[in-house]
Amino acid sequence: MKHLVRGTAGMIVAASLVACYDYPSAAINNDNFHIVNANPVIGFIAKPGDSLQVLLRLTNDANTGTLTSWTITNPNPDGIEVHYDALYRPIYTGDTTTAPETDKNQQRYFVLAKAPGVYTFTATPTANTGVAGTITIRVQPGDLGASLKQTVRTNGQVDTVVAPAYIKFIPGTTTITMTTAAGSTRAITAANTTITADSSMAIFTVATGDTGVVQVNNLIWNIPGIDPTYRITSLKTTNALTTVP
Repeated sequence: MKHLVRGTAGMIVAASLVACYDYPSAAINNDNFHIVNANPVIGFIAKPGDSLQVLLRLTNDANTGTLTSWTITNPNPDGIEVHYDALYRPIYTGDTTTAPETDKNQQRYFVLAKAPGVYTFTATPTANTGVAGTITIRVQPGDLGASLKQTVRTNGQVDTVVAPAYIKFIPGTTTITMTTAAGSTRAITAANTTITADSSMAIFTVATGDTGVVQVNNLIWNIPGIDPTYRITSLKTTNALTTVP
């Protein structure tokens, strides 16, 4: 689901970078500070088409926000787009008139997920360029792609769904759901579904009336060395099956 840029986002992440002031009693917005630590990598999951809200904030040890703008670098344009919300937290220029403000104690960005994968971008505050944080966006697949091996089968023949990159099927757990010509669904249980030893293929037996895309249930998304295993309820193939007599 694609969210409007100004609408409700699927998830909000506040990324706070911590800076230390030499004089706790000094004005909170002075430039006399240095980095203590940057928060660890923040990772969250989206699907292609989702728009996620990211809040950036530079704070001191008292968790007081510092006025700053941010420089965003290194996003992968093929996987994500990072958009600045210039209208977030405007200032009043009159009794009822507001205008955008460049430096704020919190800034908002929207990240549009475009393709499955793991992507990062760097946020650096202009108030202290020695402080930087890395935001990690994990974009899970929205479907299985054209992963159905055979699109025309007869009753009793087997067909195979081949897992795309980073998708794994689970022996004894992954199941298949088919749609019949009448529009109802037919569940193929784990007992009637063979998962290969490397978890890359789900092999199932076709019955008369099976038609349309194939839904695979209870699978996992895993990027070795980067992303922890994440359980996905179901994904569908984009190519469809036709069963002939």
